[in-house]
Amino acid sequence: MIVGPLIKNAPVIGSCYGFATTAIKVYNSTTPSGAIKTAVKGVVLDCTPLVIKYPVLCAALVGCCIASIATGGNPLAVSATVTIGEAIVESSLS
Repeated sequence: MIVGPLIKNAPVIGSCYGFATTAIKVYNSTTPSGAIKTAVKGVVLDCTPLVIKYPVLCAALVGCCIASIATGGNPLAVSATVTIGEAIVESSLS
């Protein structure tokens, strides 16, 4: 659909559209933990304006990389690094 990406990139309308799609995804979640994960991810990726979203995601990626290196490859830190990297790629492709 061509209209979706145009709406997502509009300043205020994009945030409202992202909030509505996040609300639908949370409503359709099957578990409470899945709903919380979907809500947090949806608010960060779909509702935040682009000017704020990418610097925050990149700062989180750098912080996770530093934590991964400082802890000697702690699985939790490495998992967080991979998750943030996927979030950046996913949000830039949509």
